[in-house]
Amino acid sequence: MGRAKFPVRRGLAAWASLLLAAALGAQESPERLPCLTATERGDLQQCLAALAEAFQAGNAEAALKMFAPRHDTDMERQERIRETLEREFAACRYLSLEFLDQPVVEDCPNESTWIVWVRMRIGYEDRNTKLTHTYHHNDTFIVTRLEDGRFRLADSPWFDTLGKRQRLGLLGDVALLAIGMLAALAFWVWMGFEAHWLRPRSHAWRLIVVLLPLLGAIAFFAAKYVPEWQRRRHLGIAT
Repeated sequence: MGRAKFPVRRGLAAWASLLLAAALGAQESPERLPCLTATERGDLQQCLAALAEAFQAGNAEAALKMFAPRHDTDMERQERIRETLEREFAACRYLSLEFLDQPVVEDCPNESTWIVWVRMRIGYEDRNTKLTHTYHHNDTFIVTRLEDGRFRLADSPWFDTLGKRQRLGLLGDVALLAIGMLAALAFWVWMGFEAHWLRPRSHAWRLIVVLLPLLGAIAFFAAKYVPEWQRRRHLGIAT
């Protein structure tokens, strides 16, 4: 019985060694990614700075100049980004766009393509409300090194989050309009019932409320319902 414990201990030790090796390999894997040289980092930061200037100028064409040339089969994506930027600049005015720290390399699919992680601080003014907002955003950018050594943008999930403020504003306006119409309808139906049960009966008020839905309901509310409610309240009669 005592000897049987040694294989178990050896097995547990072997498993522990494998887990430790896997953990150390996972920690070392990011270090094997190719690092950007100081010159490459400077050129990439110049590309991002030019993008920030285009955003502050509200110029979609200037922003697209920071993108690498695309193949004809990929022009649809570029057109979507263009439309997104135009909607974004129509809905808000960028006061600041800062790329904080240095981009961190997350992956390198090939010799000319890098996936980098960037931190941004963004300030903008809503063109409708004239309110200003400031927030931080972290996202990945796919960048490409051209043959002349310059860096240009290829894509980023960040562009898919832009251009939605105007759309949300329209949805909000539609929702408020729908709520207002429902409230007006409910008020008209309420006053219609009050005019129908009015005693002594008044065919004139019934016609006014029915034929002039909102104006008639407001007139009946001010001329008949409120005075009658105040009279009942003064006499202590339950409404």
